[in-house]
Amino acid sequence: MVVAVGILAFAASGAEGQEIVLHNGDTLDGLKMTWDGQNPKARLETNTDKQFISEGSGSIFAGSVAPEGTDHTSYVAFRFPVDPLDMKNHALAFEVWSSEPENTLAFHVRGLNAQGKIVAGWGSWFRPLVFNAQTMMLVPGTASGKLRWEEPNIEAPESDIVFLEFIVGSRSWGQAYNMYVDNIRLEPTKAPTKTPSE
Repeated sequence: MVVAVGILAFAASGAEGQEIVLHNGDTLDGLKMTWDGQNPKARLETNTDKQFISEGSGSIFAGSVAPEGTDHTSYVAFRFPVDPLDMKNHALAFEVWSSEPENTLAFHVRGLNAQGKIVAGWGSWFRPLVFNAQTMMLVPGTASGKLRWEEPNIEAPESDIVFLEFIVGSRSWGQAYNMYVDNIRLEPTKAPTKTPSE
């Protein structure tokens, strides 16, 4: 079952009205683990279990085990490069799951500039991921379903987005937590209607 979570707007420059696949999840091409890479239990893999795939032959799996003996939140994340993104009449869309939703406390999606500064960001600390697939669709400046717009974290709002980053976090020490992400894309949305006076 796929549950839609919000309908919002986002776009690639010069690509109005078209769906654009940014990463199909079938391979790890272009992906890099960016959080918790020193933890030997952290994993970034191509998943082939069909219950965590929305299209194609695979999805992106990132997971870890929160280390014991600490009071810090454990994070695992991946990022990948994209052609510069501009906000206009599209939604940043993807399917997402967790096979450990009780342990997966936080989920964040961020658009970064070439210097790694946050241009756009959404997130939740209230276990937003579930075992069944959710389709999330995001726009800068706007909350989407379970994810809020992370205004205090925005560092470079006027920059182009050239990386997308997906992050999960846990405070269930000694327990596994994870995310599966598939079919990361830009989907067209209806452009705002202008009145004759505009």
